[in-house]
Parts: sequence; structure tokens; C-alpha cells
Amino acid sequence: MNTNKDLSTRLRALAKDNTKKTDTAKLREIIDDVETTLKAGVSLANILEELRKEGFKMTLISFRSTLQRIRKERRENNI
Repeated sequence: MNTNKDLSTRLRALAKDNTKKTDTAKLREIIDDVETTLKAGVSLANILEELRKEGFKMTLISFRSTLQRIRKERRENNI
């Protein structure tokens, strides 16, 4: 029989497994790096190109929309 501790361990492993996360969740984890790169003058298209090399499957339109949504969440939560 599995214990709660075993379940907790498996859930933490899932949380660390990037292959199980949505692109939005992965973007939330690296949002500060994305913002820094944008401030340095790199275009959204170039950033997305790099993200696609890491497995992101977003279009430019969905990337822009997701970025705006994450920014709004961060403003609302004072992050």
C-alpha cells in the first residue's frame, strides 16, 4: 500500500519533470529571463525561436498572449 509520503514524493517528481508541464507553466518558470532578454532588445520572435529549440510549441500569437497573461498575474499578485 502506498503511503502519503510516497505520493508526495511522486508528486514532487512530477512537478520537476518539464516534459509533463504545459508551455505556460514552463514559461512562468523562466519569465524573469524572458523579460530581461526583451529589455535587452531581443524580439519576441527570436526568444520564441530559442524556446522552440527547447520544445515549446507556441505560436508567436499564443506566446505574446501567454506573456501578457503571466504579466497580469504577476501585477495582481505584486510579484
